[in-house]
Amino acid sequence: VPPSFDWVGFKSVNVGKAHINGAEFTILVQGDIKGIKTTIYGGYTYMSPINFNTDSAYLATVSDTSSNLLKYRYQHLVKADVQFQKGRWTLGFSARYNSFMVNVDDIFEEEFILPGVRNYRERNNTGDWVFDSRISANFSEKSTLALVVNNVTNREYMGRPGDIKPPRLTSLRYTLKF
Repeated sequence: VPPSFDWVGFKSVNVGKAHINGAEFTILVQGDIKGIKTTIYGGYTYMSPINFNTDSAYLATVSDTSSNLLKYRYQHLVKADVQFQKGRWTLGFSARYNSFMVNVDDIFEEEFILPGVRNYRERNNTGDWVFDSRISANFSEKSTLALVVNNVTNREYMGRPGDIKPPRLTSLRYTLKF
């Protein structure tokens, strides 16, 4: 009989009793400023992901025992985008912010699992701003060439423990519709 490795790995399990309240605000403004078509978009989301699970086995797995926040949740999200278009040219900038993810599974902060994650999270505990930019030229209704730069400031950030997000990425994209 081959050995069983059923105990190896990680599995997501619902915590049971929880309550997530929140609010979202979004604004979209479009207009023409001195012949430049301008679009401004912004949004903010607040979440209060409260865990009511008081089971000691569960509480032994959280990284922040001082809060009752659910694991792997952001409390604040911000998105903003501005775009200018004149003739065949379009120029745009965007920004997004995720607040610090307060609670994660504490095992991911152990040195033997993901070395350096605890130290990284202690040093980077204020959330992450990421900025992108783009410029494009429409050669016709069906043909567009765009230069896109994601993570302009080349910020190192994590979505979840150990999930380092991509560094600056510059791409040239040609779109042909037919």
